Amino acid sequence: MRTTKKSLAMAVTMAITMSTILPTGFISKAVAVDFVMPNPASSPAAKKSLGGQSVSFNVHGEKIAANLYLPASYDSRKRYSAVVVVAPQGGLKEQTAGIYAKKLAEQGFIAIAFDHRTYGQSGGEPRQTENPYWKAEDIKGAVDYLLTLPNLADSKVGLLALCSGAGYGVLAAVNDSRIDAFATVSGVFDFREREAGLDGINPPSEMQKERFQTLMNKSAEARQKYVETGIMDYTQLVPDLTSSTSDFWKQGYDYYRTERGFIDGWENKRSAISIEARLSVNTSFMLPQLNDLGTPFLAVAGTEAFTYPFSVAAVERAEGKKNLFKVEGATHFDLYDNPKYLDPVTKQLNAFFTSAFVTK
Repeated sequence: MRTTKKSLAMAVTMAITMSTILPTGFISKAVAVDFVMPNPASSPAAKKSLGGQSVSFNVHGEKIAANLYLPASYDSRKRYSAVVVVAPQGGLKEQTAGIYAKKLAEQGFIAIAFDHRTYGQSGGEPRQTENPYWKAEDIKGAVDYLLTLPNLADSKVGLLALCSGAGYGVLAAVNDSRIDAFATVSGVFDFREREAGLDGINPPSEMQKERFQTLMNKSAEARQKYVETGIMDYTQLVPDLTSSTSDFWKQGYDYYRTERGFIDGWENKRSAISIEARLSVNTSFMLPQLNDLGTPFLAVAGTEAFTYPFSVAAVERAEGKKNLFKVEGATHFDLYDNPKYLDPVTKQLNAFFTSAFVTK
């Protein structure tokens, strides 16, 4: 039986209702920026993504720090295809993005992972800001850079986006004809829905509207304060563990706040103005536009992931060449770094990009 858009939206809304959404408590003390350049290589988790060459490029006057991964048999005289890997919300290039870039290089692609502006070793203010449009420009900047490399000029370029990177990736891919294929892993596409439960299809409850208004009011207040004082308020990104912590955030804590995934330079906060920026964007309804450029779409999702319904809905909404690859038994964060799942997922991504680059 074909799943309808309305039933998918209801399933997503139910999933959100059953889980703690992003933490709402603001860090009580306003934090002024005092940026210290991090040293990611000093972190044990960085070993998982070792092998990239440190490079950089500029986006709107700000330096973007990146790691470029080359195939083991790299030959400067040969032509290659490339993949830009986009990190999750708050993620750094040495975390899961770097792991996937390394894996794709092992499959014969040139791959790049980078710190978005305001994160990690990249420039930009205010620090730790999640702005979908900024991030889409960063993605395009990575494509700019790759296509300046001698053995990539006029080559095929794919985009792999992780978690919230999926939404940012949609913004970049629907209008950039240089992006020849688009894939997501554990994708989140609608930030308004993810954080406030507003899916644009079902009428919002009074509780959802009240939450949305509270979030937007706090973000607006933080924006005005920053304009007037230069001081930014921050919210916590990954919540502390308590008796009421959802399974999703327990898994997120295990990845980001332990040696498993913690990287020097990763900060457990995001600027308060990020809320207004993210909740202003719903890219799930833009997915059909991928087909306007003939861009094939692959969504990879674990069947036990809280975000699994998001990928199901995304593939349902997309048009043209599209596919959902289900990873049986995997959770959202399992697909970040669990060796049990990385190899079959990488194999699927390799097949997808290889086929897409031949046919487009």
